[in-house]
Amino acid sequence: MLVSIILPVYNGEAYLKGCLNSIFQQTHQDLEIVIIDDGSTDRTAQLIDEYQKQDERIKVVHQKNLGLAEARNVGVAHATAEYLTWIDCDDLIAADYVETMLDNMLRHEADIVMCYAVTFQDQIIIPKIPYFEKVATSREVLYYYTSNQYLAGLDLYNVHSKMFRKEVLLQAPYPTGKLPEDMRTTYKHMYAAQRIVFVNKVLYYYRNTPNSLVNSPEVSRQIVESQREIMEFFQQHQLENPYIIPNYFVRMLERRKALLFIGDYKQLQELKQEFKQVLREKGDVLSVRTRLKYQLIIQLWTVNYYYFYNKQTGFKLNFKRKNQ
Repeated sequence: MLVSIILPVYNGEAYLKGCLNSIFQQTHQDLEIVIIDDGSTDRTAQLIDEYQKQDERIKVVHQKNLGLAEARNVGVAHATAEYLTWIDCDDLIAADYVETMLDNMLRHEADIVMCYAVTFQDQIIIPKIPYFEKVATSREVLYYYTSNQYLAGLDLYNVHSKMFRKEVLLQAPYPTGKLPEDMRTTYKHMYAAQRIVFVNKVLYYYRNTPNSLVNSPEVSRQIVESQREIMEFFQQHQLENPYIIPNYFVRMLERRKALLFIGDYKQLQELKQEFKQVLREKGDVLSVRTRLKYQLIIQLWTVNYYYFYNKQTGFKLNFKRKNQ
């Protein structure tokens, strides 16, 4: 049975060969490999075209740089298989990734199948874990959304390490121009699914690249915004999840850290007001100890304390405060 592997790529020449080789080595060979070149400025476009000449299963779309969300939407539009899966251009997949995911998709008549993923930089270390399959409804899985307590090794909101029925993906396109595009969308795909399967087997290898933007002020702003959207969606659809609101506070504190780092006290004050409002309106879900801790943080909101690394002297505490 045909499976579409969608590969969005932007300036991915450093890792593209390894990624594609892991796809070519799949034990399930009935593949459609959809590569979306999102306006790369390095040799990515040339490399992709060369690979396409060597393998007729490759379908290439070159477009101007529209962002990852739109690249994903274009990939879904060009995919012709009923079942779709993603791989980022700097990641790798196990040789039996597609075979195992598709087998579970068909045997369990599932809409989404997820597997165990490990993070690596230079060397992949695969933990020894017992194999099992867990079948659940969307509500059962969404109960743990934004939490890491559903099953170890499972990242619920990232798009990687998952296979989808195409009609589920079409229920919620990725939001153009917004990040993180998968965090804003995967919960909607899960809500649209009837049956979700988790395979406790390491099949996806996520590369932890050093140039991560997760802690940048703009990305942290969008993460807080996406967390707010998730909270509102769950309330609107009456979905039970004890982790959504606590995680909202965590995301706001991560953004506070990013703003303190660059000294943006105007946005800090705006974030402080939001934090106080959410604590006042929804803080009853927190423990007394956590509420007291957050009240103290509010009092010390503009105290700028963070650790930085100096090659000569090692870690030191940089303590600053600006009265606001």
